[in-house]
Amino acid sequence: MNFCDGECNMQIETNDRDALILQDKINHPESPFRRRLSCCIPIRWSSVEIVEIRNGTEFNRILENVKVMECGCVI
Repeated sequence: MNFCDGECNMQIETNDRDALILQDKINHPESPFRRRLSCCIPIRWSSVEIVEIRNGTEFNRILENVKVMECGCVI
């Protein structure tokens, strides 16, 4: 029902050497990893209640984890 869109500015705050090397690769202007590794995705969802009508009878139904409530960036 909702979706996430946009670019992520990946700023990794860590002392982990591997993570810092990856950040450098992602942030380098000519890096082929720049677009592939940094993406905006749903990280928190909520439920949605819908009403179905079948043969003239109403049924309430809850769809779990359908509506995006928060987006985040992942590598």
